[in-house]
Amino acid sequence: MTSSVSSLVKKLNLYSDDSYEAFRDVLTDNAVNDSYLPLEIGEVKWFGNNCRLEGVSNETINVVKDQDFLSEVISPWGWELSSLKLIHSRLLLHVQAEENIKIDIIWTVDKPSVKDQHQDYSPIAVFFEDNEVNLFDQGPNFDPMNSGYWDEFLYDMGIGPDPFTDHIC
Repeated sequence: MTSSVSSLVKKLNLYSDDSYEAFRDVLTDNAVNDSYLPLEIGEVKWFGNNCRLEGVSNETINVVKDQDFLSEVISPWGWELSSLKLIHSRLLLHVQAEENIKIDIIWTVDKPSVKDQHQDYSPIAVFFEDNEVNLFDQGPNFDPMNSGYWDEFLYDMGIGPDPFTDHIC
């Protein structure tokens, strides 16, 4: 089955700004199982302080159908779209402050460098959608930094300071 990624067009690609690097790296590091394959449907990976990613789906992307959007996604990488095999993973992120945050990851799939190994999955795009309403346009929130829980997300994921302690300067 192939996936259309047209629903991602309106979302912020977290690879577009290095401010999200630690956040997206934790997500992509934990979006794979112990065999380094994307989490399967219902498979859960725990990390940080009671955080977990839950696999929802993994589908091959029809690169012809979403050519304009995908060309924009891969442009910073300098690749030719027709030469890529792409997978779209849908996941749910559950953290202490909020559950069921939608995470979408687009992976490139490369043949294994060693015979009898799994294919190599490399993330090239990460998208976020939480349950909060974006106050600017009343739509869903696609920017994790706009969440009232951003500092808690970082702390729970193990990449930020405790937002609940008083910092003495």
